[in-house]
Order: sequence, then C-alpha cells, then structure tokens
Amino acid sequence: MTSCSEGDYGQQVTLGRGLTANVQEGIMGLGSNVFTVFPKSVENREPTPFKNSDIVAVEKHTPGVNIATGSVQTSATAFHNGQDWSTTS
Repeated sequence: MTSCSEGDYGQQVTLGRGLTANVQEGIMGLGSNVFTVFPKSVENREPTPFKNSDIVAVEKHTPGVNIATGSVQTSATAFHNGQDWSTTS
C-alpha cells in the first residue's frame, strides 16, 4: 500500500473530480433519449454479458429504438514505479 502526503491527496481529489466532470459531460452530450441496460447478477455470480443477438433483438423489437450498441468493460490493477493503480477499460 502506498502512503500519500496531504498534497498528493489533494491532487488525487482534483484529478478525480476532473474525471467525474468529464464523464458527466460526455454522458450529457449523448442527449435525453439514451438508455443503458446492464445484465443482472443472479445468486451473487458475475452477470453473463449480453450476446450480440440480444443487442440486435433490442434494436429490432423495441418500439422507438433506432440504434442499439454494446460495450465490454473489465478492470485490472496497473503497476508503475512501485505503485499500483486500479483501472477500468
């Protein structure tokens, strides 16, 4: 575990707030007619990702939906100069 000085903590908080604002701005830029669907976890297991056929079915069979798309996300720990950083991509 890495210790942080008060100055380091302030920089991390500022960076976190900047990233949060950037993500919020990006989401707001999508418009007001966007919805997101996530697979549900059952019995505390990892949720099963949607198949491409699920995404196509939403696009074809959901009234008012013109375009549907999927994404994949995972997380990992990156190590650099003796420090570790959690990341999601």
